[in-house]
Amino acid sequence: MKPTFFALNRCCLAAAAVLVLGLAQQAASQGVNVWGSNAYNQSVAQTGQFVALAAGPNHSLAIRKDGTLHAWGYNSDGQTIVPPGTYKAVAGGSYHSLAIRDDGTLAAWGHNGWGQCNVPAGTFKAVAAGAFNSLAIRTDGTLVGWGHNAYGQTNVPAGTYTAIAARQAHCLALRSDGVLVGWGTNEYGQRTIPPGTYKAVSTGFLHTLAIRTDGTVVGFGSNASGQTTAQAGTFVAVAAGYEHSLAIRSDGTLHAWGNLVGGLGSLPTGRFQAVASGTYHSLALEAPKWTFASLHPAGAWYSAAWAAGDGQIGGVANHANYGNAALWTDLTVASYVDLSGDLDASEVWDVAGGVQVGSFSNIAAGTNAANLWQGLPTTFLSLPQHDYRYGVAAGTDGHAHAGSVLGANNDSVAVLWTGTTASALALPQLLYPQTAERSFAYGVADGVQVGSATFAGQAHASVWYGDAASWVDIHPAGAGVSEAFRTDGTQHVGHLWNHLGQRAVLWTSNSQWTDLTPLGYDGASAYNLGFGHQVGHATMGGMPRAMIWSGSAGHYEDLHDYLPIEYAAGGSYAWDLDVRDGMLVVVGEAFNTVTGQSEAVIWIADAPNQAPVAVLPAGGTITLNPGETTTMLVLDGSGSSDPDNDVLTYSWTSDPAELLQGATGPVQTVGVGVGTFTFTLTVTDPEGASDSATATYTVVPGNRPPVANAGPDQTLTVPHDGSPLTRHMQVPLNAGGSTDPDGDSLTYQWALPQNGSDWTWSGPSIQVGLPAGVYTFVLRVTDTSGLWSEDEVIMTVLPEPNQPPVVNAGSDMVLVAPKGVDHVNIDPVIQATDPDWDFLYTSFGSSGVGNAGRRVSLVFGIGITTMTFTATDSYGEVGEDTLVVTVLAHPGGAHEGPKAKDDHYQLAPGDYTWVYPMSNDTHTENLPFSILGVTSRVGNVYFSTLVGGPLGIYVPPSAAPGNYEAEYFIVDAQGRTDVGKIRVQVKKK
Repeated sequence: MKPTFFALNRCCLAAAAVLVLGLAQQAASQGVNVWGSNAYNQSVAQTGQFVALAAGPNHSLAIRKDGTLHAWGYNSDGQTIVPPGTYKAVAGGSYHSLAIRDDGTLAAWGHNGWGQCNVPAGTFKAVAAGAFNSLAIRTDGTLVGWGHNAYGQTNVPAGTYTAIAARQAHCLALRSDGVLVGWGTNEYGQRTIPPGTYKAVSTGFLHTLAIRTDGTVVGFGSNASGQTTAQAGTFVAVAAGYEHSLAIRSDGTLHAWGNLVGGLGSLPTGRFQAVASGTYHSLALEAPKWTFASLHPAGAWYSAAWAAGDGQIGGVANHANYGNAALWTDLTVASYVDLSGDLDASEVWDVAGGVQVGSFSNIAAGTNAANLWQGLPTTFLSLPQHDYRYGVAAGTDGHAHAGSVLGANNDSVAVLWTGTTASALALPQLLYPQTAERSFAYGVADGVQVGSATFAGQAHASVWYGDAASWVDIHPAGAGVSEAFRTDGTQHVGHLWNHLGQRAVLWTSNSQWTDLTPLGYDGASAYNLGFGHQVGHATMGGMPRAMIWSGSAGHYEDLHDYLPIEYAAGGSYAWDLDVRDGMLVVVGEAFNTVTGQSEAVIWIADAPNQAPVAVLPAGGTITLNPGETTTMLVLDGSGSSDPDNDVLTYSWTSDPAELLQGATGPVQTVGVGVGTFTFTLTVTDPEGASDSATATYTVVPGNRPPVANAGPDQTLTVPHDGSPLTRHMQVPLNAGGSTDPDGDSLTYQWALPQNGSDWTWSGPSIQVGLPAGVYTFVLRVTDTSGLWSEDEVIMTVLPEPNQPPVVNAGSDMVLVAPKGVDHVNIDPVIQATDPDWDFLYTSFGSSGVGNAGRRVSLVFGIGITTMTFTATDSYGEVGEDTLVVTVLAHPGGAHEGPKAKDDHYQLAPGDYTWVYPMSNDTHTENLPFSILGVTSRVGNVYFSTLVGGPLGIYVPPSAAPGNYEAEYFIVDAQGRTDVGKIRVQVKKK
């Protein structure tokens, strides 16, 4: 089987040979062809896949691939009403039918007038039905007969037999030694057997056909219509009808002779593997589509074909103790090329684009390295692999190569190389993931790599996209171990182990997978994919059998069935597949039980027809030139192709239908006017597979450019907002007046070239923050066809306006000083306001938003005094007003100063009090005076005062009893002062 990582000595299939069970091999499933008389619908074509067939005089029977039995045609006695179950052999009598169930027991149905349906017990391996009698071969090779016996047709001879035949009233059987034995009626010599040994026999109405061991056909009995006339050539199967004979030549084609009326001579073409005949109708089971060839080189003791691609096959052929990298350049063993050169051991793991990748070993050094070739041993190139001792390149797409490297601690790491020459190749990209215990990359395609990463001892199928960071875990839920071996860039194949055992897996995406393991097989694995198929192996009875699937477990073919007899008892694997010269080629290995060697082998089949691909440019919108009313469309479907290179036929339809009615050919030219038109091209290959492509064209009148309108020029003023820091404004621009004569939707772009802005803004209506200045904006409007026009608008932005504040100091005054006083005191209210409601700062100690006012205390001496009061707004604008005060002297004379009196108080510790000393002014008008100050502390007693207010005395609780004295000062309106004393006696509480 294909090796695990770094297995230098490949395991061949010899072990599989001893596991073989004695299984009867059925024909590979194929279609049934029916022709001749159809009076009872016995020749109606049947769909599906079948493995065996039989015919009564006027009814037909066939076993499907799934074992179910289908019968059709004449049903006078229920001979086509099949009992439920699955079967492996079938026979048709005149009005009854026989079959062997899968368990070996017999079933019979239809007419039972002579007991022909009273089947014996036991297990059987072959059946035959006469007109009213039945025959069977038991599993031990002995014969049994029952039913009508008027001619001794149930008196079976002794011995062991391999084949039997019965039709009217005569019977024949083929002994194990190749001798034919006959019994029953013989009036036309239909059981008078010519001497010789035979390998097949069939009985007709009054004649018999047999194939000698050399492949020639012998006929005996009635020859009224030439049905027993000798035929040239060699044959592999025969069927005798009423008066006609049918046989399969060695090349699989059909041959008929005798009375061929009613269409019996209208033989289907192709290759066939089994035939049957009724009275006037015949059946043929199509031959297996797979042929087989061995690629095993002479002198090799083991070989395997592990890879196929681009017409090449790669693998290994062991000629000595170790493997030799092998390349086959076509489908014959003669094309074998030994790539190993002077390498100790080497293998090709994958091929693509003329490149072969794999590994080679240096036995003495104990190292293994990844490498590539390009068709010859001399093109050998070792791939760089960091400091790792071992490496293998397991997959390639012709440029990128996926594989693994292994260090001294068995720390395997998935890697990706790129390039095919020494100069292009660099150290590989390590794919990891780093959290994995080990990782392997097996396949690469379209930038995708697949393999596995192991965590906690369990391998998880993995996908990468070129680096470690892209790793995706695609391990199916419930699986113990999973691995992905190959990818086509979208789908991946591999296997997993779960509670059912080993299962072949197809991942249709990273999150969706399908179990390909066929029903009835022990386990399976898928190794490669391509061309709508997947290949691998499935195990039955402990033996691996090469398999090919078509996307699901129910759509498979067991390629092991197509192996020659010398391989049938050994195991087989399908490793890869390719299409070459219209043939589907599967490569693998199979064990030859005769030579005891596992051999590189191929299975070849006509590749399934692939549908053509219709290509038609998708269409679009066509704009007529101004003044035009029509245009010519060229519909070019010449890019359509067929994957099988078949000749295609072209047919066209259109909407409106009359434009291309009945048109054929890859290219069409049609004239159209304004409107919408749909055209459909259908391409068909000779086998009826087709594909369609549609193009829709919309023809519109010639486009006219839009008309840009940026709006009228404007003069704007920066709005007053009370903040000198904001000197900008949002300038509105509106292109709403722009139009398009064709009604197209428009896009809008704005630019301010003088500021260096190039199409900075977009939209029909925008706002741009600008300081004061003059600006010229450019508007560009563009329609859906790319036509455009421009317009300019001039926006003048004036500076922000500001009005100065207004100060009102009141009216000028003329005052007379009091008698004996040389000045006057006044307290006018000074008021400031701002027309813009800005914040104001004043020279008279007041501020506010919008207005500020304060009553101020002023002293004016004798004479004329002018005072100026100012207010400044937040912009620095200043407003002012003056107050002129004229003070006249009092005609009444001088004034004496104030007199301070001494006061005495008694207080206890802890007391606090405010007092007004008994002071006065000597002037007769008793002018007010102010207490200006006092000594702050005397001993432990504290004294304080407020300007113009009372005196405060505080005696702390800790103050000692005693007398304390402080001075205070007073001043009158003329500024004259006097000093008084305050005495405090502190008493005990």
